[in-house]
Amino acid sequence: MYRAYWHMEYNPFSKEIDVNKLFKTKDFNEALTRLEFLYKTKGIGLFTGNPRFW
Repeated sequence: MYRAYWHMEYNPFSKEIDVNKLFKTKDFNEALTRLEFLYKTKGIGLFTGNPRFW
């Protein structure tokens, strides 16, 4: 219902999102790189930060 109203091609709230459709910022790429490092080293990590209000 909301997809038709907002003219969305896919459900952005789905757990099965295509990574290629995400808006990739510098911060997103940095977080992804760190997650990949944790995955390769079988480490434990925690993301923290302040919310940004534009």
